[in-house]
Amino acid sequence: MMDLAFELLEKYKSRIIPLCIALLVVNTILFSYIISGISNSNKTEFDFLDVGQGDSELLQFAVDTNRNRIKVLIDGGPENGKALTAITSLLSPTDSYIDIIAITHPQADHIGGLIDVVKKYKVGAFIWAGRENDISIFHELMDVLKKSDTKILELSRGDSIKIGANIIRVVSPDGKLLLDKDLNNSSLVLSAKSASTTALFTGDIGKTAELSLSKLSLTKADIIKVPHHGSRYSVISNFLNAVSPKIAVIEVGKNSYGHPSEDALNGYAQIGATIFRTDKNGTLRFIIGDGRNVNVIKNN
Repeated sequence: MMDLAFELLEKYKSRIIPLCIALLVVNTILFSYIISGISNSNKTEFDFLDVGQGDSELLQFAVDTNRNRIKVLIDGGPENGKALTAITSLLSPTDSYIDIIAITHPQADHIGGLIDVVKKYKVGAFIWAGRENDISIFHELMDVLKKSDTKILELSRGDSIKIGANIIRVVSPDGKLLLDKDLNNSSLVLSAKSASTTALFTGDIGKTAELSLSKLSLTKADIIKVPHHGSRYSVISNFLNAVSPKIAVIEVGKNSYGHPSEDALNGYAQIGATIFRTDKNGTLRFIIGDGRNVNVIKNN
């Protein structure tokens, strides 16, 4: 059935892309915070992985009462093995398939860890914006994907992936941002909605892309993956107010760039967002319940 689903995905990608899977029925969501180690394999989960100075997120959408899931991996962190280690620890030992891998943009701290992931897991489809980067790790990744017969799809603003009652919308880039002189502004920005919770995954967008997105109603989100590891070049009030998140996750490790910046930390604090950091909190798991709560699980 998944082969048929991805044929449909490829055929209708310029409009809305169905993945032909079961409905997930959930209620409206408020936020509560707990520290726990319990398994919630019948829940939808958004995991922000601790991969050092880089980005990687694993989305697992519960689709039926048999605990079957659709798995979407966004980015794979740097070439340090941490993404694969984190993914392996989060998935069942019997899991050998990731439905979708999406990259926000082809920079080493976002795609370096994907080589190992693609070699270990069968991948249904690879999604990106189509903006290339002439670095060896990008060419190696594309070669590995092609050799594994993974479907490769280019998406842009307006495209969608429907997963039962859940939906992932592409809110950026448009044609102009795709060609921006700054590769970061061409990042594939995804808005994932499950129940009444929306999470925004922003890659490394800068102020130009943030200004463009601030004009879109689709950017409003409960959870945001803070752009560009909390860079001072990726925080403007228009964007913060447009998104208005309750939770801000900064994926960051030891670095010489000053990430996260005081500007970013202060900006998100001023709009009332609760801030989490992978360098301090480790991998973060957001469990989207079927009641009225989202549980935040930290590993330290």
